Amino acid sequence: MRISFLTTMAVALVAMLASVMPAQADCKQDVADAFAKQRETAAFRMKTRQLSARGIIFMTVDYLLPYKMHQTVRSATGTDKSELILVGTRAWHNSGLGWVQMSDADTLALNKQFGASVIDPPKDKLDYECLGQVDVDGRTLLAYQGKQGGSDSAKTETVILRTIYIDPKTELPVRSIVARASKPDLAFFKADYTYPKDIVIEPPKDAKPAPTSDGAKEDTPNQSKKP
Repeated sequence: MRISFLTTMAVALVAMLASVMPAQADCKQDVADAFAKQRETAAFRMKTRQLSARGIIFMTVDYLLPYKMHQTVRSATGTDKSELILVGTRAWHNSGLGWVQMSDADTLALNKQFGASVIDPPKDKLDYECLGQVDVDGRTLLAYQGKQGGSDSAKTETVILRTIYIDPKTELPVRSIVARASKPDLAFFKADYTYPKDIVIEPPKDAKPAPTSDGAKEDTPNQSKKP
């Protein structure tokens, strides 16, 4: 499995976050606190819609922190579907031909990416401002908006707006939207976060062992290892 495929995972989750406008430190802290609280939850789900070179891609990622993840990616037509499961030091992928264990190198790379983007605090330097209460799908949420790619005088085509919505009751993130300032209603990335209590992530059954560099199959004793 090409590790470049893994970049589509919702590690973008935390990559869409972070800082604040200098005059509004409370806005920065609100956003940081919300995602810090999310990282402390036992489980959460992220559903995204994003534009890519392949068209619209839908992704659902279940997280059981700190070391489990199940990602499903599909095209808008539903003809292309890929899945990825991470359980500690083991990982598997399924591109429609059955589950296959990932190589040690790819699993290590995935674990590093998972830790840097989901477990560790974000390092983004984006500035945010508080937009106050807004109505989103019948819910009253707190909105925060960041601007990237230029100052207020910059051309709107080069400016990216990132809007984070937080539930004032739970203090958890609910939605993240990324769009160009020139087309604020046409998001090229949208993520919705929910916090179900019934998420279960286990190693897939009957998975094939990872192929070795020479095309042979690796031995399977590590299939029984605990994460």
